[in-house]
Amino acid sequence: MWFVERLPLVATSTLKELLSDSSQEHQKGKIYSLALGLGTQLTSIGYSTEYLSNTISMLKKTGKPFADRLGDIVIACDGRVHEYDVTFATNWPGPKSAIETFGITFHDAPISIIEEGQSLREFYRSLAGTVYATVRVSALDPYSALSIASERLSHAIAILKQYRQKAGANIKGQKALIKHPNGTLKVYTVNSMPTYYTDSSNIEKAFSRAIAAHSKLEQEDQEQLLAAIHYHHLSLEADTEESRLINLWIALEAITKNGSGSNIERICQLVPAAISMRNPQRVLLNMARDIMRVSHEDDRAEFFKVCSQSSGSSLDPLDLIQALTDSKDGPIISKLYPLVGKHALMCFRIHRYRKGCFANNDKLKSMVASNKRNIDWQLRRIYRARNDHIHRGRACLIGRHLLQHLHSYFNTYLNTLIGTLCHRSKWSLLDAAEYNLWLSSLFNRTGKQSVITNDQIVHPYKIGTV
Repeated sequence: MWFVERLPLVATSTLKELLSDSSQEHQKGKIYSLALGLGTQLTSIGYSTEYLSNTISMLKKTGKPFADRLGDIVIACDGRVHEYDVTFATNWPGPKSAIETFGITFHDAPISIIEEGQSLREFYRSLAGTVYATVRVSALDPYSALSIASERLSHAIAILKQYRQKAGANIKGQKALIKHPNGTLKVYTVNSMPTYYTDSSNIEKAFSRAIAAHSKLEQEDQEQLLAAIHYHHLSLEADTEESRLINLWIALEAITKNGSGSNIERICQLVPAAISMRNPQRVLLNMARDIMRVSHEDDRAEFFKVCSQSSGSSLDPLDLIQALTDSKDGPIISKLYPLVGKHALMCFRIHRYRKGCFANNDKLKSMVASNKRNIDWQLRRIYRARNDHIHRGRACLIGRHLLQHLHSYFNTYLNTLIGTLCHRSKWSLLDAAEYNLWLSSLFNRTGKQSVITNDQIVHPYKIGTV
């Protein structure tokens, strides 16, 4: 307990020592671990990731040594709790006095402002009949205060709708006004769209594949697939992170309902296996896009001469893995390095993959196994957070992190099943899930019969059926 409480000071002093001595350059791993530990500890005691991200901007300021700027971050995150007044524009057709026990007060007119800026004028420019609700909360930072206040007001609205179910009670707009302990007023965005929500690079193709996979299934499987997609949609539309997580977990349960065992054991059997099996493929796809992004069009001609699958506008992952597994000074890798020669980080990344996971089959299988264990651990962690909220009403401090992981797992697993069904038109959802389990089992085998070829890594659907 003593170490946890003193971690910010211990980590900062150790980081300063490492950073002040140029001879400690080889200690990058230790520096990374200390910085990660510091961020994890600050998050665990209640600091929001948004506040920590903004605080990191202190490192970019000039005029102070880097080690001193690092110390300023710890001072800004000293663990002291502050009082914040968070004001929302609402539709509130219910009683106003009883709700004061929630720490919520209502007023029809805007609170007085000495110097009203443009953002504040926009906040107060709302429809007639607006009721302003101010929630007083204790929090470590304004973003945490906004989350706590928004949840408390949402709970009050839920109680009102329990007894006045046709009431149009809600929070209006996407803005909240926060009064800081020093009296400063600032407008913040409420329940902003998570940044990890991204559209498909080819929406028409992805949509067509999903429709095609659905049309080939029996009715029961069609209903199961649609239920999963529907709950994912409800997650996207939800107002709070907890609601998003609950609906997204239901979506994951819906798409994995076939099989034996409890829900969590079935999920942890099917999902990590399917996702980890395709991790090398995703690594290659991402790296191929990054190489095209950092390279110049005029420099690609020489490299593409030794590529069998790539064109002038895209690098095929199969050509990339052929380069990564090429012998030292081989004909393909010797053309790849000059292509990215001006980008030291990309050269280092290529070198790490050649010496690491793509060096041989054993290292590749080790990477897949490690990724599988990590996903299993994260899923069980998310499941505990889900149970805490459903059975105890507890909100998780790192809910957005968990939600981001769950969102990625669901989308990847769903797209994996859809891809499998598109290649095996007569299969059911259970067949597709078991096929992915079988593919994953190939990475647990040893001996000459267990060799995974480059083509199978890039195109796992080509591997034979069960």
